[in-house]
Amino acid sequence: VHLACGIWGTLAVALFGDPELIGTGLSLTGQLLAQLKGIVAAFFMAFLLPYLVFRQINRFFPFRVAAEDEHNGLNYSEHGATTELVELCQAMDRQVESRDLSMRMPVEPFTEVGLIATRHNQIMDSLETALSHTEAVVKLAKDAIVTFARDSLEVININPSGRLMFGLVHSPPGARLHLSDLFARYDHQQEQLRLWRGETIETLGRRMSGTSFPMQAVITEAGRGENTFCIGTFRDITELRERERSLRESELRYRDLFENIGIATIMIEADTILAMVNHETELLSGYSKEEMERKMSFLELLPESETARLLQYHTLRRTDPQAVANSYESKLQDRHGRIKPVYVNVSAIPGTDRTVATIIDLTELRLTQNSLTRERAFFLQLFDGSSQAIVALNKERRIMNVNKAFEQLFGFREEDIQGRIAREVIVPKDRIEEVEVISKAVLGGNLIKKETERQHRDGRLIPVSLLGFPIKVDDALEGLFYIYEDISERKAFEEQLYKQAFFDGLTEVPNRILFMERLNRALERKKRRAEFCFAVLLIDLDRFKWVNDSLGHLTGDELLQQVSRRFLSCVRSGDTVARLGGDEFAILIEEFDKSSQIIEIANRLQKEAQTVFFIGSTEVHISASIGIVLNTAAYDSTEAILRDADIAMYRAKDLGKARFQLFNRKLHQQASEALQLENDLREAITGGHLRLCYQPIIAIPGKKLIGFEALVRWLHPDKGIIGPDKFIPIAEETGLIIPLGEWVLAEACRQLKSWQTTLPGAGLLKINVNISARQFLQNDLVATVLHHLKQTGLDPHCLKLELTESTIMESG
Repeated sequence: VHLACGIWGTLAVALFGDPELIGTGLSLTGQLLAQLKGIVAAFFMAFLLPYLVFRQINRFFPFRVAAEDEHNGLNYSEHGATTELVELCQAMDRQVESRDLSMRMPVEPFTEVGLIATRHNQIMDSLETALSHTEAVVKLAKDAIVTFARDSLEVININPSGRLMFGLVHSPPGARLHLSDLFARYDHQQEQLRLWRGETIETLGRRMSGTSFPMQAVITEAGRGENTFCIGTFRDITELRERERSLRESELRYRDLFENIGIATIMIEADTILAMVNHETELLSGYSKEEMERKMSFLELLPESETARLLQYHTLRRTDPQAVANSYESKLQDRHGRIKPVYVNVSAIPGTDRTVATIIDLTELRLTQNSLTRERAFFLQLFDGSSQAIVALNKERRIMNVNKAFEQLFGFREEDIQGRIAREVIVPKDRIEEVEVISKAVLGGNLIKKETERQHRDGRLIPVSLLGFPIKVDDALEGLFYIYEDISERKAFEEQLYKQAFFDGLTEVPNRILFMERLNRALERKKRRAEFCFAVLLIDLDRFKWVNDSLGHLTGDELLQQVSRRFLSCVRSGDTVARLGGDEFAILIEEFDKSSQIIEIANRLQKEAQTVFFIGSTEVHISASIGIVLNTAAYDSTEAILRDADIAMYRAKDLGKARFQLFNRKLHQQASEALQLENDLREAITGGHLRLCYQPIIAIPGKKLIGFEALVRWLHPDKGIIGPDKFIPIAEETGLIIPLGEWVLAEACRQLKSWQTTLPGAGLLKINVNISARQFLQNDLVATVLHHLKQTGLDPHCLKLELTESTIMESG
């Protein structure tokens, strides 16, 4: 400092001093040069020469402290005297040796050394804070941070994440570790070159267990000079690689889905360019992928009428997604100019400015909708225009719709019953269970047809034909249809036909057909239940033919009506009174306790039949002959029962009429014999087994023979001679009396003519022939008689026809 000041003072005199005042007689330049020479001489004599002398002497006699003690100062080194500066330096040395950054220097106030100590402490505070932050970052970092020596590559320190990453958690703290131990392959020169250039590389790390894993690595140098070291940062990218793999797989799946979704799908860039299209888009638009991807705007696929609207949608979707619909109907124009209705669904791809749109061609849908609209119109016309009442119910059996015919049939308006349960509207109370069964069957998928009754709004019952079937959509049950047809007229007609078929039109009681059906049902019950009992009464009205013939058919009809009403009053409501035809009635009694009840009924019937009838002002008296079959257990057919009742009834007639007769086996035997006799009689008439016996007729005055009465006898091959009292009634009943009487007439005429021809005096004889009332009533009786007279040649005056009084009385 002294030297510098001296030099400056000398130069200042030369530079700024006035040469005249200085008195050297030199100019400014000359004076400056003289001063410079003086400075050089002073430097040599004052500094350089002493320095060289001291250097030489110091070689043998040191004048200063050793280099390593220079920082202690001369006083401390030579004399051991400490100063504040020395103490500060010693404290700094202790901090360096201990590496304890928390140590702070003692501060002497108001001294230069105290100021230095304060500044040092402030620096250490900042350094400690920064170091603590750095250590916290290193400790908490997810990446592995490794410090190692630049030359030896020996690991100095590794953070917790690194110890975990490389499997060093359980390694001893003092274990030596080389940088190469952290790599699965450290001998790759290209990777090392890039790594030491400070590039981030991807390689394989190695855990202490020997397993490898993908990682990113970067190395940077830190420190200066001899304290230079390296910091390696390593990141485990196993999860990253897994995410990338998943992303690639997802992308592949997405692309596969994109291509094979079956719906036209496009990906649109922010500038409306088509980024991707799938095959369905090619089919829909007529353009190829090569023509569309990265080349066409989606607006080119739109007709002009849609361009502005969809461009606005596209713009708004990026700025205000809530302001635009994601799904809407639009139109697409293919490369041939055809306009197609489409349905578009657009969604943004998160994290990008792209959108994906799916496009559904609505052409077929529109055709289907039009077809459905037409079909619905046809259905509604059929539904509303049908003459049958139709009601549609939902699955809860509540009314959805009814047609006009339903309103007309049942008297309800649709708006009054819509939503109500159908059974509460038109179903009578006694049909509720029936409706439940029908509904369950229809809900089970069955079609039900049934005739039943439903109730009008005014309460009257309407016979209907019901057709119920399920409403199915894609095999799923959606409801039920019921179709009702008013069958009141048909039911009335059927009832009329039923009455005509099964009831007597005059008396309105069951006819023969219905009686035989009920009799057959009773017989079947008897076969199933031995304890079941029934009886049959067959009734024939005595003298009815006389009433009918004498008083007229109208009187006869009225009589039959009154008789049927009286007979009905004699039996229970469950019993059957039937008119079999003419004046013949039959009664079926079921479920009686004892036979006496049947006898009692027969007596009541007899009494009612014999009670006077009034037909207008005319009194009519008749009676009834009744045949009863009481023991029905042995029968197998209804015909046999009716046959035996008929036998018993005729037996009652034979016994004098106006009575009843119980059938028994003896009657059956008699009837069988009578039937056999009837058959034999037929053969006898045609086979020549009949003979005439002639009873002479003598005139009492003069006892003169005046003629004969022809009496027929039957010469039976097995039974011998059978008298007329045995076979004439059978002939009368069966009608054989007509051929029998004709045979008798012909044979009697022939025989008398023969006697007249061969016997003298027989010309005046006469022959008497008995005829029955039935023969007498024959229209051709006269013609028959004339025929036989002509054929035999007998004089008509020789033939007398006799009709007995008893025959007349019986017929009358």
